[in-house]
Amino acid sequence: MYDKEKLKPGYTGKFVIQHHFSRNEHFDLRLQFPVESIAKSLADYSDKRPKKGVEPTPSTPDKPGNVLRSWAVPKHRIPEHKPLLATETENHAMEYASFNKTIPEGQYGAGTVEIFDRGTYTIDRLEYDKKYVFTMHGKKVKGQFALIKTGRKSFLWLKTKGEKKACISEYLRRIASGIDYVRPTMIPEIWDLSQDPPMLKSGVKAHTLETLKNSLVKNGLSDPMRWIGKLFISGSSTSYNYKEDGDFDVDVEYDSDKIRKLYSNLAKKDGEELKNHVQTILDKNRSIAIPGTKITYSFMLLEQRDLPGSDGIYDLIENRWIKGPIKIPLDFDPDIAFSKQKKIASRIVGEIYHIIGDIKIVVKDLKRIDQYIKNYDRMEPKRVIAVLHLQNLCMNLAGWRKDMWRMHDKAKQDIHPIYPAFNYGSDWDEKYIIFKYIARYGCHEPVEYLYTFFDEDDPYLEMIKKIMPADSVGRFYAPKP
Repeated sequence: MYDKEKLKPGYTGKFVIQHHFSRNEHFDLRLQFPVESIAKSLADYSDKRPKKGVEPTPSTPDKPGNVLRSWAVPKHRIPEHKPLLATETENHAMEYASFNKTIPEGQYGAGTVEIFDRGTYTIDRLEYDKKYVFTMHGKKVKGQFALIKTGRKSFLWLKTKGEKKACISEYLRRIASGIDYVRPTMIPEIWDLSQDPPMLKSGVKAHTLETLKNSLVKNGLSDPMRWIGKLFISGSSTSYNYKEDGDFDVDVEYDSDKIRKLYSNLAKKDGEELKNHVQTILDKNRSIAIPGTKITYSFMLLEQRDLPGSDGIYDLIENRWIKGPIKIPLDFDPDIAFSKQKKIASRIVGEIYHIIGDIKIVVKDLKRIDQYIKNYDRMEPKRVIAVLHLQNLCMNLAGWRKDMWRMHDKAKQDIHPIYPAFNYGSDWDEKYIIFKYIARYGCHEPVEYLYTFFDEDDPYLEMIKKIMPADSVGRFYAPKP
């Protein structure tokens, strides 16, 4: 339907975001897409429900042109820290980009439509009908965004950090990075790429040591090198895998006994209290960037004799690689390499979608019961049964969430998952890849994902949250604003 010859990186079209005050208030995101046939791409609105395709007329001729590909955003806001659900709806004619009035009662989409913002957008990168990364140039909405397909009509709409190889979001990319795309080199701002393997640049090393020392001394921990054992560089900066260039990860090996002897105010702190105290100091460096880059520090305390879990590990003090770096061929296709794990993840995601769908149906039934219960006493037993069914579905969904994060934590300990879908091999790395694919769908947090289907003031959302609050089913991993 869409013209793939024109729809490629560099393509520029119009966009409009309309605030639709219909029965369910929402935003409509509309992007101009080139099509091979205007008539076949538009919906027939001759009756209340739209039908696919219209008969060619002078206003909708059967010829190539442009339409507004459309998505409804229930939360009626622009994505910032979290991705938003965007459900694809019917294509609209280009003339609809200036529509700014009320649709009368009885017509499809009845309600007031106001233009929130409009302008142009440019496609930066795309995988046809799977992922669209684009830069929006509007008065209110500016920057790079992405639409990631997660279901037949479901997409995640999110704001990226400006990278042209955006995956899902800064947060989800950290989880899904192991199954993402490969970049040709490591970060040149950090590594001397003239050497094989690349070695840490002397200026980066000097700045790292100075930043670490100044931070600790400023907060009362003088002469820190007396209790710091080794410094390791780990994480995405040590790998050829495509990941966000967000943090420069430095793992700090420390001796807790020496800290207690050197600093009297810390002598009585137990292991966990001491670690949290020092880590809080180190976390203050997250806003400090390596000179000439946007890459900020991330220091993490490491118990003695432990090595960080990473594809590559570099000893900063001795200037040598302990592990890696692992270079992956540029033609590496993770979807082929991990096809078995991807299928398992798809099956799990399908189960989660099924549960969420059942919850939506039960809530719809409850709302219908609420309309009649005032006049019909016999509806009360049905309501009790429906509420019990809702509770069971919610706890089932919470169980999936809890179990997935158990699988995520298998790097630290061997926890056998409850559900048979996860009984796949003995290597936790393979299970972790399954988790990463689930994260691509946004279903690693199925409880929070369910919340996106309800308006914030929906009384049944409050009921669901009481049954299944996020903090009752495990750690809450959503990024803080």
